[in-house]
Amino acid sequence: SNAEFIVTAGDPDAYATSVVGAGLQTATAGSPALFHVVAADRYGNARMSEHTTITPSVYVSVTKPGSTFGACGAVDVVQSPTLVWNSTQKRYDVSYTPTVSGMSSVRVTMGGKDVTDSPFAGAVSPGAADAAKSL
Repeated sequence: SNAEFIVTAGDPDAYATSVVGAGLQTATAGSPALFHVVAADRYGNARMSEHTTITPSVYVSVTKPGSTFGACGAVDVVQSPTLVWNSTQKRYDVSYTPTVSGMSSVRVTMGGKDVTDSPFAGAVSPGAADAAKSL
Protein backbone atom coordinates (compact mmCIF):
# COMPACT_ATOMS: atom_id res chain seq x y z
CA SER A 1 0.00 0.00 0.00
CA ASN A 2 1.17 3.54 -0.73
CA ALA A 3 -0.53 5.10 2.27
CA GLU A 4 0.82 8.48 3.32
CA PHE A 5 1.12 9.55 6.91
CA ILE A 6 1.54 13.04 8.22
CA VAL A 7 3.35 13.22 11.53
CA THR A 8 2.95 16.39 13.56
CA ALA A 9 4.83 17.43 16.67
CA GLY A 10 3.23 16.70 20.01
CA ASP A 11 2.84 19.07 22.95
CA PRO A 12 5.86 21.31 23.61
CA ASP A 13 8.33 19.85 26.11
CA ALA A 14 10.60 22.02 28.28
CA TYR A 15 13.59 19.69 27.98
CA ALA A 16 13.43 19.46 24.18
CA THR A 17 12.76 23.17 23.61
CA SER A 18 15.79 25.25 22.60
CA VAL A 19 16.53 28.90 23.26
CA VAL A 20 19.04 30.82 21.13
CA GLY A 21 20.15 34.38 20.52
CA ALA A 22 22.47 37.12 21.69
CA GLY A 23 19.87 38.64 24.07
CA LEU A 24 20.33 35.70 26.43
CA GLN A 25 23.90 36.72 27.33
CA THR A 26 24.31 40.37 26.32
CA ALA A 27 22.14 43.47 26.29
CA THR A 28 22.46 47.25 26.50
CA ALA A 29 20.37 49.33 28.91
CA GLY A 30 17.67 51.20 27.00
CA SER A 31 17.91 49.03 23.86
CA PRO A 32 15.87 45.96 22.91
CA ALA A 33 17.60 42.59 23.40
CA LEU A 34 16.43 39.68 21.25
CA PHE A 35 16.39 35.89 21.39
CA HIS A 36 14.28 33.00 20.08
CA VAL A 37 12.45 30.02 21.59
CA VAL A 38 12.11 26.96 19.34
CA ALA A 39 9.41 24.77 20.89
CA ALA A 40 9.74 21.02 20.35
CA ASP A 41 7.94 17.91 21.58
CA ARG A 42 9.61 15.31 23.81
CA TYR A 43 11.07 13.58 20.75
CA GLY A 44 12.73 16.79 19.51
CA ASN A 45 10.22 17.48 16.71
CA ALA A 46 9.93 21.25 16.25
CA ARG A 47 6.45 22.74 16.46
CA MET A 48 5.27 24.01 13.08
CA SER A 49 2.50 26.11 14.62
CA GLU A 50 1.85 27.88 17.89
CA HIS A 51 0.42 25.60 20.59
CA THR A 52 -2.89 26.94 21.89
CA THR A 53 -2.34 26.24 25.59
CA ILE A 54 1.35 25.45 26.22
CA THR A 55 3.46 28.53 25.48
CA PRO A 56 6.77 29.81 26.83
CA SER A 57 6.98 32.18 29.77
CA VAL A 58 9.95 34.54 30.05
CA TYR A 59 11.26 36.31 33.16
CA VAL A 60 14.17 38.76 33.04
CA SER A 61 15.95 40.35 35.99
CA VAL A 62 19.02 42.58 36.19
CA THR A 63 21.11 43.13 39.33
CA LYS A 64 22.83 46.50 39.60
CA PRO A 65 26.61 46.44 40.21
CA GLY A 66 27.58 46.31 43.89
CA SER A 67 24.30 44.78 45.04
CA THR A 68 23.24 41.24 45.82
CA PHE A 69 20.78 39.38 43.64
CA GLY A 70 17.34 39.92 45.14
CA ALA A 71 18.34 42.70 47.54
CA CYS A 72 15.55 45.19 48.15
CA GLY A 73 15.56 47.91 45.52
CA ALA A 74 18.62 46.44 43.75
CA VAL A 75 16.88 44.42 41.07
CA ASP A 76 15.20 45.84 37.97
CA VAL A 77 12.73 43.20 36.78
CA VAL A 78 11.59 43.62 33.20
CA GLN A 79 7.87 43.16 33.76
CA SER A 80 6.68 42.17 30.33
CA PRO A 81 9.08 40.88 27.70
CA THR A 82 7.43 40.71 24.29
CA LEU A 83 6.86 37.15 23.04
CA VAL A 84 5.48 36.71 19.50
CA TRP A 85 4.95 33.55 17.41
CA ASN A 86 6.92 33.91 14.15
CA SER A 87 4.97 31.75 11.69
CA THR A 88 7.64 32.11 8.97
CA GLN A 89 10.54 30.90 11.16
CA LYS A 90 8.35 28.51 13.27
CA ARG A 91 9.57 29.93 16.58
CA TYR A 92 8.77 32.46 19.28
CA ASP A 93 10.66 35.76 18.98
CA VAL A 94 11.34 37.40 22.34
CA SER A 95 12.49 40.94 23.06
CA TYR A 96 13.01 42.85 26.28
CA THR A 97 14.47 46.26 27.12
CA PRO A 98 16.50 46.43 30.34
CA THR A 99 16.59 49.83 32.06
CA VAL A 100 19.76 49.38 34.15
CA SER A 101 23.19 47.84 33.60
CA GLY A 102 24.47 44.89 35.62
CA MET A 103 24.34 41.11 35.72
CA SER A 104 21.25 39.61 34.06
CA SER A 105 19.27 36.43 34.44
CA VAL A 106 16.86 35.26 31.73
CA ARG A 107 14.54 32.44 32.80
CA VAL A 108 12.50 30.64 30.14
CA THR A 109 9.87 28.06 31.05
CA MET A 110 7.61 25.85 28.96
CA GLY A 111 4.55 24.40 30.66
CA GLY A 112 5.82 25.67 34.02
CA LYS A 113 9.21 23.88 33.76
CA ASP A 114 12.58 25.48 33.01
CA VAL A 115 13.85 24.77 29.50
CA THR A 116 17.33 23.23 29.22
CA ASP A 117 20.07 25.59 30.52
CA SER A 118 17.57 28.06 32.00
CA PRO A 119 18.16 30.44 33.68
CA PHE A 120 20.71 32.02 31.35
CA ALA A 121 23.30 34.33 32.98
CA GLY A 122 24.48 37.41 31.12
CA ALA A 123 25.40 41.05 31.40
CA VAL A 124 23.69 44.33 30.56
CA SER A 125 26.10 47.11 29.58
CA PRO A 126 25.34 50.79 30.20
CA GLY A 127 23.40 52.59 27.51
CA ALA A 128 24.25 55.93 25.92
CA ALA A 129 24.74 58.87 28.25
CA ASP A 130 21.66 61.05 28.80
CA ALA A 131 22.44 64.73 29.37
CA ALA A 132 19.14 65.24 31.22
CA LYS A 133 20.16 62.61 33.79
CA SER A 134 23.82 63.62 34.11
CA LEU A 135 25.18 65.78 36.91
